[in-house]
Amino acid sequence: MRTFQALVYRNYRLYFFGQMVSLIGSWAQSATLSVLAYSLTGQNKWAAAITIAQIGPTFIFGALGGMIADRFSKLLVITITQLVFLASAITLMILQYFNSLTITGMLSVMALHGVAQAVDLPARLALLGKLVPKHSIANAVALNALLFNVARLLGPLTAGILLRVTTPVACFAINALSYGAVLFALYLMRIPRTTESDDSDPSPKAKGWRVYANYPNLLKVIFVVGIVSVAGWPTLSLLPGKATEIWNDPRGGADLLSSVGLGAILATLTIATFGEKIHRKALVFGPVSIVIGLIGLSLLQQPLWALLSCMWFGFGMLSFLPSGQSIVQLGVAERDRGTIMGLWASVLAAGVPIGNLVIGPLADEIGPSRVLMLQAGVVLFIPILVLILGIWRK
Repeated sequence: MRTFQALVYRNYRLYFFGQMVSLIGSWAQSATLSVLAYSLTGQNKWAAAITIAQIGPTFIFGALGGMIADRFSKLLVITITQLVFLASAITLMILQYFNSLTITGMLSVMALHGVAQAVDLPARLALLGKLVPKHSIANAVALNALLFNVARLLGPLTAGILLRVTTPVACFAINALSYGAVLFALYLMRIPRTTESDDSDPSPKAKGWRVYANYPNLLKVIFVVGIVSVAGWPTLSLLPGKATEIWNDPRGGADLLSSVGLGAILATLTIATFGEKIHRKALVFGPVSIVIGLIGLSLLQQPLWALLSCMWFGFGMLSFLPSGQSIVQLGVAERDRGTIMGLWASVLAAGVPIGNLVIGPLADEIGPSRVLMLQAGVVLFIPILVLILGIWRK
């Protein structure tokens, strides 16, 4: 099937299924930490703080991590970072087993995890060009997004089941074991070594930050992706408050989040199926879908319409972001892929800390519905910006 064409390639199959197991374990651990943080303190802010500790370093150091990926073997870099993740999971497991896991301990371990992630994510994104041929990159990007969203659904579900029948130690243990899958997949990969002469780009090789000057059009794509990330992803932190308005029960936020996930999965399947035929068009219709979802969620108080609005939002976000990444992946020379994807990872990660630090408190002041309308107003300019900058054309 065209939707899953990248799985034809052995190295990508190994990557895909290894990451599937690992990401489910990672999401199970994240859900467990959120539960533990609230149980220990009775405050929501600590779960947000743990998220910032994990994602924040990518925002700060992601560009540097991309340069590391270009300087050293990507497989070696990813193997080392996965071992750091494994050590983090084992540390959490041991601390919890001895009832010694505190908020400080969680923040410290996840901050270390976050620094490793700032190196790992650009390296994994850059590795994609070595796992599939160029004509399958767009499909592989979409499948990666599909994998992430499926894991985001299954991981917390796994944690919920385990926390009901056993202790948090089991969740950390499951995550630790899950890294074995990706480490084994990395071990089995056979990627031929390439040299600079293999690259079709005849221009002199730039180093460090100077690499960016070679890709002005890709920087435009990354710029608009950053705006959508900052304006869009904070919506997820507003869902419990919006659910309180609709159902008078913040637990309805989980239903709204699931609807976002459903829309995201439908979007990634669409992008995986049609690939390069639509991913530039998705830079226009993706933000339009996001705006429809945000306005609907802001104005409509009926549960069904709120769920549908969240689905539209999820469809828009995961139409736009993988399409943007495909354009960047296809436009960058292999020798510079890590550096450019490091910048991509850093910009994309900006949405989480800004969302938790700015959008949440603003929603407390003026209400979630008004904040959602403000977000829609920002995203509404994206299609216009895409057309003005000309990045929708090849």
